[in-house]
Amino acid sequence: MSRMAEDIIIAPVISEESFALMSGEKNKVRKDPKEAMKSARYQHKVARAESAGETVREPLPPKPVCKKYVFRVDRKATKPEVAAAVEAMFAGTKVASVNIINMKKKPKRMGVHAGYTSAWKKAIVTLKADSKPIEFFEGLN
Repeated sequence: MSRMAEDIIIAPVISEESFALMSGEKNKVRKDPKEAMKSARYQHKVARAESAGETVREPLPPKPVCKKYVFRVDRKATKPEVAAAVEAMFAGTKVASVNIINMKKKPKRMGVHAGYTSAWKKAIVTLKADSKPIEFFEGLN
């Protein structure tokens, strides 16, 4: 018996790492090269290099923003189940790949009281280039 998509995907994860993956900061998205070449800092760098007899290469074009989303999923969920659940929950999305990470429990203390955080499973879902983005995450950028 197949499970419902709501049973597999528990919650979206908005961490600094996932936000960086969404916004492209992790991949060091650069400004447009033409804008970077207009800056005074770049002009000063070029003038200093030319006086030393060196050449300066043009800045690289910006990288495309990757379509990666992070979800907290059920502990027993598999990659095909997560892919099917994302496509079922968010209409118009096409999943390219799913990476799953088991997050282990960590010891925590509160004064003399000691315990552990709960173990959970994280899924990083990459969408295809022609896929529609997930609306929930789009309001965060």
